[in-house]
Amino acid sequence: MQRIKGLSREHSEALAWFDDRAGKTVSWPAPLNGLFLVNKAKGIHKPKGFEYALSVRQSLSGPYEDAIHRTPKGQWSLTYAHEGDDPDYYTNRALQKCLEDGVPVGVLMQATKKGSVAFTVDFHHLAVWTAGMIHGLVGRCLSLPQMR
Repeated sequence: MQRIKGLSREHSEALAWFDDRAGKTVSWPAPLNGLFLVNKAKGIHKPKGFEYALSVRQSLSGPYEDAIHRTPKGQWSLTYAHEGDDPDYYTNRALQKCLEDGVPVGVLMQATKKGSVAFTVDFHHLAVWTAGMIHGLVGRCLSLPQMR
């Protein structure tokens, strides 16, 4: 993956981690050079000092109405609720900034509910933000994995 103009090396390396694992199922990721790639407490992860959100995490039992939409061609899109009731909350603003500036985010979708939790990884550009929901399109990804 080429470095995205305007992003720090740390942010670019973290996005490369997601891109390299797109379409694969992984366990909870270890920090990358000391940087947490996802957040257990929040679905939207914006590391301290980052201008943009780095990742979003979809869980099977979360409080939001996130949804994965699969197409007959094996592609998918993700509808993802912003955090809480305030669209100006810092994580929501960071995700909105990704949309405005075309910065992709890592996506972890919970694949198992019991035992050691596994996540399917992908790498998305955000497409549309409407009524508190973010819509990511697989057609705008840098990687187009066949999701299983």
